[in-house]
Amino acid sequence: MIAALADLKVGPGTDPEVEMGPLVTGVRRDKVASYIDIGVEEGAELVVDGRKSIPAAGGVGFFLGGTLFDHVTPTMRIYLEEIFGPVLSVVRAQSFEEAMQLVNDHEFGNGRHFHRRR
Repeated sequence: MIAALADLKVGPGTDPEVEMGPLVTGVRRDKVASYIDIGVEEGAELVVDGRKSIPAAGGVGFFLGGTLFDHVTPTMRIYLEEIFGPVLSVVRAQSFEEAMQLVNDHEFGNGRHFHRRR
């Protein structure tokens, strides 16, 4: 995954060679970037930092490259909340059964959980 993210071409969505375009607004980009800060603060290992990704050809837009976290736990906000940005969190399980339980316990069944605040 590290190599794939390193080779990921970030840039304007109008470029047919681009694999990841910009986020829709600066506010959304900043919100996603704040989740990267949160992941670091909560102890996840930041393996690839998409905040450092700058389109090779420049371009105008709200860019954020692919981000990869490792050692994420089910109690971290980057696991509990939908980020809606290019952030991948790796949660390690000790067995296939434990991994399946993580998925089954999740509200969306795909490694994401929307935390409802009371």
